[in-house]
Amino acid sequence: MPHSPTEVRTVSSDDPYNRGWDAVNLLVRSGKSWSGHERNCCFLNTRGKRFATISAVAGMDFADDARGLAVVDWDLDGRLDVWTTNRNGPRVRFLQNQIQSKAEFVAFKLEGQSCNRDAIGARLELYLGDGQEKRIQSLRAGEGFVSQSSKWVHFGVGDEPKIDHLIVRWPGGEAERFTGLAPNARYTIKQGAGKAELWTPPKRTVRLVPSEVELPETTQTARIVLLSKPPVPSLAYRGFDGGSRTLAAGGRQSGPAGSKPVLVNLWASWCSPCLEELNELSAQRQALGRAGVDVVALCVDDIVDARSGDVSLAKKIIDRLEFPFASGVATKELVQSLDTVHRSLVDYQSDLPVPSSFLIDSNNQLAVLYKGKLSTKQLLEDLKLLSATPEQLRAAAVPFAGSWFTKPIRPNPQDIALKYLEQGAPDKAVEYLQSYLRSLQAGGPAATDLAEIYFLLGRLHEEQKKFAKALAAYQHAVRTNPQYRKARINLGDLLLRGNRPAEAVPQFKAALAIESEDPNILVALGVAYRHLGQVDRAVECYQEALRFRPGYLQAQTNLARLWHAQGKSKQAVKVYRDILRKNPDSASDANNLAWILATSKDEEIVDAVGAVKWAKMASDATQNRNARYLTTLAAAYAENGDFEKAIATVTHARRLATSAGQSQLVAMLTKHLELYKSRRTIRTGGSKSPN
Repeated sequence: MPHSPTEVRTVSSDDPYNRGWDAVNLLVRSGKSWSGHERNCCFLNTRGKRFATISAVAGMDFADDARGLAVVDWDLDGRLDVWTTNRNGPRVRFLQNQIQSKAEFVAFKLEGQSCNRDAIGARLELYLGDGQEKRIQSLRAGEGFVSQSSKWVHFGVGDEPKIDHLIVRWPGGEAERFTGLAPNARYTIKQGAGKAELWTPPKRTVRLVPSEVELPETTQTARIVLLSKPPVPSLAYRGFDGGSRTLAAGGRQSGPAGSKPVLVNLWASWCSPCLEELNELSAQRQALGRAGVDVVALCVDDIVDARSGDVSLAKKIIDRLEFPFASGVATKELVQSLDTVHRSLVDYQSDLPVPSSFLIDSNNQLAVLYKGKLSTKQLLEDLKLLSATPEQLRAAAVPFAGSWFTKPIRPNPQDIALKYLEQGAPDKAVEYLQSYLRSLQAGGPAATDLAEIYFLLGRLHEEQKKFAKALAAYQHAVRTNPQYRKARINLGDLLLRGNRPAEAVPQFKAALAIESEDPNILVALGVAYRHLGQVDRAVECYQEALRFRPGYLQAQTNLARLWHAQGKSKQAVKVYRDILRKNPDSASDANNLAWILATSKDEEIVDAVGAVKWAKMASDATQNRNARYLTTLAAAYAENGDFEKAIATVTHARRLATSAGQSQLVAMLTKHLELYKSRRTIRTGGSKSPN
């Protein structure tokens, strides 16, 4: 048909939900607050539909960026206490309830037998006094944001209460009634037992001492020892003579890769701590030489202070100090690369300060990042970490003792590549990944990690429309990890777009073998079979996709189109009508349905009035500028006996097609025009519509 849409074969796309979270996280990393710096709130129910804020008097109005909250009688004194968790420090707070009140309580812990063991979903109805006052609570799994309160169901029962009875409605509908309950007591209730058992708390003394959170002093320095050492991008700078210099792998300006570690130092002539640092490095030249480390001091005057390349003062400082190591001028590209590495490592996204230093090991991996003035004594100690085991490195990186439950992580170059991408520099991301892959030696990343690197590289090439390179990258990913489903999908999609359906089929089938119930992949596989002429298999794929996702528009559209091409117009009409019931604004589907209703040779299918309705809707949706939709509208007018409108419409369509250079469509519309002038329809005239 001249008006049918291209078969849908897209199998992956950016998720707006994930893009939204990316934007939010970017704001948080730049220092914005999740809570807007709002203090925590606590509200008191005033026995009705009204609440009063008691945030301050309750002592809960901390300026925390609080998230989770759990309620529990932690000290078993009958008063509910609160645990909170925060995104900032302290990460956890315990708020002990010390309200002095004569109000009493009763608490119950349930155990399911025929229902779930924790009796989640049970409803407890507590009747007080003479049985007229009722209080209700439900037992829930999870409350609020990723939180779980105690499974003890706690009721406050007021002053001098009398408990008449309790009804427990267990999950599933069964109800039990319990009597003989007293206030200020805790009971365990087993489903079907018919009796509440008194629970006696363990004998213990709980003494909790309130404490104030002591925030660490703010300093101008930071030392970050990296557990996972990322590869450093290629770095180039200018000598003070204006010549270009390159930091090769291992940090050296020349010589074999992996020969010496290097400290790259960024400094400015107007920065007092920078000058103190340079002076100390000069004074410790012999100790640093014995430790086997090179130093490259790079001035950032013309970048930070916008002096248009005037670095004469920096050169005088280096000469006066008789600085014994390499020195020069940092390029903007070098600073951006180091800042990208820095931002990929820390959650708070701020600019690098001056001075900043980067200790790069002999394998061109960043080992330690220093922000602020560097202590040469600390540097000499950190050089010993370059040969440390992962366990030793992990112990040295954390400034406090603790227990670990995970293994040391491997370096992940994707983080830096993604940061380049976030900054709008896809070329840099590609260059970095390619450089990393070239430098891989024995003992590099595990197969799964390496496959992900190739996959990301393929995505970047694809976005740059370098499809041959993208194809090669996806193929590398699949060879590295045959179970990498996303790589299979993207490889199949790229092969299909390259008119290589026979090669796409095994990729989609392999993806389905990993996860079979994926309607997107089934549609893509159906399209591949359709291009191979295996119509029955294509139909099976579309139908199976619809079983997993009823009403899936892409599967329905492709199925209807395929059935019409096979001459099964009744099935096609049924599917198109179902589509338009749910998606009445789908112009392409309305156009397809109108064409069948106007041109079918089956008298049971022809519906001239319906054809005009749907064809007009499609044309109106495109402001009568789509020549193919106007072709259908003309056919519908002719079938409805309105040949004057058919002639005018097809004439307009031909003008549009001529302007667009659609020569085949122009030839077809010329034939249609002759039919309408002789008062014949497309159906009765025997004209065939091209696919």
